[in-house]
Amino acid sequence: MARLPNLDHFHLLDAEFVYEPSDDTFLLCDAIQNEKKLIDSLLGRCDGIPTILEVGSGSGCVITFTTILLRNLGYNNILSMATDINPKAIAMTQKTAKSNGVCMSIKLEVSLAYK
Repeated sequence: MARLPNLDHFHLLDAEFVYEPSDDTFLLCDAIQNEKKLIDSLLGRCDGIPTILEVGSGSGCVITFTTILLRNLGYNNILSMATDINPKAIAMTQKTAKSNGVCMSIKLEVSLAYK
């Protein structure tokens, strides 16, 4: 089972505005954890900086988890990016990253369909 990032900053009131980590979050993190050897093998064949993009980051749990996993595999120079259409989710992703010692590029994306 995957060890999730620290989410102590996520409160019950936050769940009213930001997707709360749930079974699908845990399942995805477990799947990433279970495939870490494959991920390491694929990244080992690539030139350049490992890049992670999460679209719809919500709480930031998955992108932070994946960044920490890559760091633990020995990749110290990682470009982690997250987007969301919800400004509160962007703020939560930033809090999750910061509280877990992860630096990443986070951007608010408002699509025309959302307006």
